[in-house]
Amino acid sequence: RMLLLYSEIYMERLWTVYEVAQFVLTTRPVDEIDVMPIFLPRLVFIALPLIFFFNLGVLASRHLEVRGEFMSVIGVIFASIYLRVMRKWARHKSETQECLSTFQVQRCKVAVEEDRAVVYSKIGDLTKAFGFVEKTADEKECLQAFNQEFRQKMPVAFVKMFGVSSFSYLQNLFLSLLVMGPMSVDTVHAFHTSEDKLELVNDLMEDCF
Repeated sequence: RMLLLYSEIYMERLWTVYEVAQFVLTTRPVDEIDVMPIFLPRLVFIALPLIFFFNLGVLASRHLEVRGEFMSVIGVIFASIYLRVMRKWARHKSETQECLSTFQVQRCKVAVEEDRAVVYSKIGDLTKAFGFVEKTADEKECLQAFNQEFRQKMPVAFVKMFGVSSFSYLQNLFLSLLVMGPMSVDTVHAFHTSEDKLELVNDLMEDCF
């Protein structure tokens, strides 16, 4: 199996792409590639303590005399962090899918330009050895065959990371508005008609989190 520590520059570097080529151009199944975004572990280790301490604060507020303003402010902060993270994840997903669908090995960067010919030659050997092109194919044909196989197979490996949903950020935002819109209208109405607005906001934050 192959563990791919993915970042935004992974598909832009020629040598890292060549690592993937050994899976894409051989008979090894692409689902043996495990994709791990490098920011995901940090996100998990940061999010879990934040969620824990927020829920701890909610429980404490029920037993202690904590003003509603405090929990309301904390709720807004956590909601802002959550929306920011989801926006970043959606943008990262969209950019990755775009990179996979339009991938061209010729656009990859390399620190030492002399290495480009070496990698191209190795990719050409793989495409010929596994029957993607004729033995007499030139470098351009070999690279085109690799690009095509990459675009077809690599999205399979990324499905495990992103899931099967192909919704963009704007589509997810629209769906969220359809779900949250009616409740938001009821909340605004209740806020304007409630005599104790701070207590209402505090209760809503506790229900949401």
